[in-house]
Amino acid sequence: MESTDADYLASPASVLLALVTIIFLLHRAWPHLSPTKTDKVTNSIAITSLNNSDLTVSKEPEIPEGWWSGREVFELERRALFSQTWLYLAHSSQFKKPGAYQSFDIAGFPVFLIRGKDDRIRAFHNVCRHRAYTITRKETGASTVLGCRYHGWSYDTTGRLVKAPQFDDVPGFDKSQNSLFEVHTYTTDQGMVFVNLKSSEPATFDSDVASSLSEFSRAGLKAKSAWVAGQTLSGDFNWKAGGE
Repeated sequence: MESTDADYLASPASVLLALVTIIFLLHRAWPHLSPTKTDKVTNSIAITSLNNSDLTVSKEPEIPEGWWSGREVFELERRALFSQTWLYLAHSSQFKKPGAYQSFDIAGFPVFLIRGKDDRIRAFHNVCRHRAYTITRKETGASTVLGCRYHGWSYDTTGRLVKAPQFDDVPGFDKSQNSLFEVHTYTTDQGMVFVNLKSSEPATFDSDVASSLSEFSRAGLKAKSAWVAGQTLSGDFNWKAGGE
């Protein structure tokens, strides 16, 4: 088993990752969260007296309690937003050679990105098919074969199971049916790697997301651009508070 760990890769929890993800999620969520607005006022009432019986004063609806940080709301967001939306995770230049990988936690969903020997960047759920143990325990590294430390099941850069100790003679066991669960990925012309956690086939990469990336193109971001450094922001806030 070939295994070479490298620590040269930048932290995936970078400012760029955080800001881009927040922008996309807020863009998705806002139409469903903002109050309905009418195009114009159809009737007007002349205020002639403070005792005018036709005059109605109302209060703008408030954001429900718990909307910002409630646990139940977060669980809804996990199902309706994070598990259904194209999310930016990294830049292709962060994976310099086959086997280079990065691990992520997306609202409680563990995944990792890895560059294959075919130069393609793929994403997988970071759980072994045997006992659901974590495959990549490091934040970044490099290995063309990733092994689970629980019972030694090992996978290549395409997610294919290549080693399952003591299972070769088990009747009916088929390695090809025990590959890692792959996550939908899309790499833009600018080298930005997006994932979609939806279990079924997701919609094509959204045109509204693609159009919003034009600003990065005008800024000179390309697939051949080099990732220089990242920064980790730690604090008592979630993605909505960070967006504010």
